[in-house]
Parts: sequence; structure tokens; C-alpha cells
Amino acid sequence: MKKIIIFGFLGIFISCNIQKEIDPKGLDDLPKEFYQRWKLDYGTLNGEKVSGYPPSPEQDYLFKSDGTYVLYSVMNDNMRGVWEYDKIDKRVYVKFNDGEINAIIKDITESSFTLIPPKSSIEGTPLTSLTFYYVPIDD
Repeated sequence: MKKIIIFGFLGIFISCNIQKEIDPKGLDDLPKEFYQRWKLDYGTLNGEKVSGYPPSPEQDYLFKSDGTYVLYSVMNDNMRGVWEYDKIDKRVYVKFNDGEINAIIKDITESSFTLIPPKSSIEGTPLTSLTFYYVPIDD
């Protein structure tokens, strides 16, 4: 009887640890600082720094831990959508509510990330190497 109880507790313990290690969305891989508001720092085109981007709050992103985001606009017509994390490629796919990819975020750290437009929106244009760099908004 003691063996059954011990094996039962051992099974529950192992099961709980396995459940804890499995993160189906991979959100544990993201720095906790990802869930905050970010501002556009600068952009590059063909490796050259481009200036003239609108200042914050235009193009600010706020990422929430529930898988939603807000893209801010000075005109107060803020866009809302959803995002998904690809644990294998370590990228965030920013999507409109209809599921269409709006942007791809990579190189995610506590202090920056890189945002690239989806290829479908810039393919065949001179903007094929357009990249945006974001930093957290100082509180």
C-alpha cells in the first residue's frame, strides 16, 4: 500500500513538472520586459539609417501577455490585433484581427527588438530591406 501511495505522489510530481516545462506558446522564452510599450527608435533601408520618422506616440507598440497588442497613433485611431510567438524561430508575428501578418519581430531582448514588414507588403518595391528598431519607452 505504501508503494502505491509513493508511486502515486511520484507520478503527480513528475506530471506537474512536465506540465510546468511545457509552454505551448513558448511565452516563457520571451523576456518579461516584452510586455510593455515600445517606441520606434530608428529605421534602416539597405543598411543605411533613415531619419524623419514620426516621434512617439506614433507607431508605439504595447504588447500584452494575453496575446494582444495596440499600435498607437497620434490621431487616436489606435490599431488593435493579436500576436503569436514562434518558439522555434524566436520571432513574434504581429497580426491584424483577421489573422493577416502585419509585422515580424525578431532579435528580442529586454532593451530592444527589430521589426520587419512582411515580405508580401514590400515585395517588388525598393523597401525590401526596410527594418525598424524599437526600444522601451522610459517611464
